[in-house]
Amino acid sequence: MGAMNTPQLFRLASQSGGASLTIHVDDEPVLCHTGETIAVAILTTRRWVGQDAIRRRGLLCGIGVCYECVVRVDGVSGARACMTLVRDGMRVSTTLEGNSDA
Repeated sequence: MGAMNTPQLFRLASQSGGASLTIHVDDEPVLCHTGETIAVAILTTRRWVGQDAIRRRGLLCGIGVCYECVVRVDGVSGARACMTLVRDGMRVSTTLEGNSDA
């Protein structure tokens, strides 16, 4: 389907294949696999991006165009969850506060 380094948007149990690693989404540990995106991790936790009473955003285009999935990674705002690959120990915040594109 694509090169081995192409980000996986969705996890297919039979094709995950990558090494297991753990990231933290809003301080909750989430098991991931190399080659997956932050969007996959957020989807597996059943979270929205920008969790507040007014705006809840999620995965819209899935190709990095719409910026609806902007999160903060390791304290740095502006990462697109659908385009950013997970790294072991990564800390992701889905709250709107501090995300520059919110």
